[in-house]
Amino acid sequence: MFIENHLDQRLTAEEVAQHANLSSFHFQRHFTHYIGETFAQYVLHRQLERAAQQLVTAPSKTVLDIAIDTGFATHSAFSRAFKQHFELSPSAFRAQAHRAPFGLDINRPLLKTRAAKSSAPQVVVTALPNMHLNYKGDSGTKNGRFFSRTLTDIVDDFALLRQSSEPLGLVSAFPRSPQGMNDDEVKVLYGALYPAMQPSHWSHDWLTLNQGLWAVCEHQGSYDFLYQTWNLMWNAWLPSSGYELRDALPFEQYFTDPQQLAEKAWCTKIYLPIKSAGSEQPE
Repeated sequence: MFIENHLDQRLTAEEVAQHANLSSFHFQRHFTHYIGETFAQYVLHRQLERAAQQLVTAPSKTVLDIAIDTGFATHSAFSRAFKQHFELSPSAFRAQAHRAPFGLDINRPLLKTRAAKSSAPQVVVTALPNMHLNYKGDSGTKNGRFFSRTLTDIVDDFALLRQSSEPLGLVSAFPRSPQGMNDDEVKVLYGALYPAMQPSHWSHDWLTLNQGLWAVCEHQGSYDFLYQTWNLMWNAWLPSSGYELRDALPFEQYFTDPQQLAEKAWCTKIYLPIKSAGSEQPE
């Protein structure tokens, strides 16, 4: 939140590290590992995303005003960075934003990132058939974590599914990405996957996850840090993988009962829907 609230300023890693009570060295090392790109890259990309949004949504603001509002010292420094990033000058982008190369997240197309190569996680690509999600809905993230309800409530709800049926897995699926660590509007669908729809007393709501390729990555440990593994998949693995996103909901599958095991033993797998880059149909 400190970084997000100060994107209109010239932020340094030393300043943010001091705010986090860490040395600059350890802060930058942990930041790159967990976020998937260096601190300087992240700040620049967020500033350029904000500038691109303003160019499109605030036509009365001058390019200089937008440059200053997004932390750039001069018009020329902003224009040079913007053109290198979006392959269009700010003025050209404002006139024809559709020509710009967009980022990988369809919910935040103006956020383009370049991850540190050493941060790429271990990912397995696998093909899965149609799966059917029997779900309930919840909304909101707090400090990067989904669910407004307590973990105990969610675990108890999942336990009812285990008792009443034999699902393929217990999962949460995400219609869109959160727009920050704290997003009150973002939705999450949680429940169980089945090979076919069936009568359910748990919920009457069903959603089909279409067959195709999935990038799968395992996360070990607390759910509080799941967003870090998601970030690494988005930013460190996907851009250089030869794949792109396809039209399906990403989801995470839970393999352990948090009430039975210590946090360090919790196992979650993240599933990202993908297709070969440039292909029209999912494979």
